[in-house]
Amino acid sequence: GPPSSVKNPAELRHVARFLAKRGVNLVRIHGAVFTQNGEPDPAKVQHVIDIVEAMKLEGIYTHASIYFPLWFRPKANLSWLPGYDGKKHPFAALMFNPEFQAHYRNWWDALLTTPGARSGKKLIDEPALMGAEIQNEDSFFFWTFSEQNIPEPQLEILESLFTDWVIRKHGSLEKAYVKWNQLKV
Repeated sequence: GPPSSVKNPAELRHVARFLAKRGVNLVRIHGAVFTQNGEPDPAKVQHVIDIVEAMKLEGIYTHASIYFPLWFRPKANLSWLPGYDGKKHPFAALMFNPEFQAHYRNWWDALLTTPGARSGKKLIDEPALMGAEIQNEDSFFFWTFSEQNIPEPQLEILESLFTDWVIRKHGSLEKAYVKWNQLKV
């Protein structure tokens, strides 16, 4: 994709022309649109909009990827991500923490519904935005999903969700243990 350091609209147009002349018809923007406090960053949002608009003028589609766990180290005071200390990344938390999911949706909302500074157009209405990457290198099966990487308050959220599911499926934990041949963890 285009270098994220290119901020000037004229330079972005130059990069877009350069890519188009070489047959590029799709770029991926892979970068955070949020602050380290987990709030949307208006400058980063606008930069993505600027890139999409510049690429579109040269016939290039854009694919947006706005979250990767290594870009975020939740501070200790974030009420919606308890257990973090500013050093750990929130591996897998996006898949089970409803408050984190709400912040994540807020990032997408900011990106997709903010009018562009130059065009006034929202990316949600922009066909040149070809796609939105929901998940990047994070899952319950990825090597990063481990007790060492996930703080206890986050594991408690996940364990509670699993317990609730087991009770809904089997009627009670005791019935689940019977069904599972008394297997307990």
